Amino acid sequence: METQVAAVLQRQKIAEDKVQNVQHEMSHLLDRAIAGSRQAATEAREETVREYVLREIRILRRHRPTTRVEDLVERLRDKVPIRRVVMELERMRTEGLLALSTEVVGPETEVTLRGSESLPRGIIKQNAS
Repeated sequence: METQVAAVLQRQKIAEDKVQNVQHEMSHLLDRAIAGSRQAATEAREETVREYVLREIRILRRHRPTTRVEDLVERLRDKVPIRRVVMELERMRTEGLLALSTEVVGPETEVTLRGSESLPRGIIKQNAS
């Protein structure tokens, strides 16, 4: 009888270990899925901000000879926080999509699209790296 109880307890221990392993694997998979979802959401927000910025630069360019950061921020204030506009302008400068007249972005900084005639209208998607 003791041998049978010991065998049952041993099987129970093995089953518990397997359940713990599965729980650990599921937790890891869930963490990866959440991280991937967050990354996708971040990329979508960045693309949306970029789309807003490009659209406003094109609109402003039709009416004024130069586009200033202050003009962009003013037009986008209800859609995008100032910090995000500035971050996107800096990112776009780094990617070579636009030029900024000053190293440090400020209200009077002039924004110029590089190769603006070749940039497609609508959503601009970054190359997946």
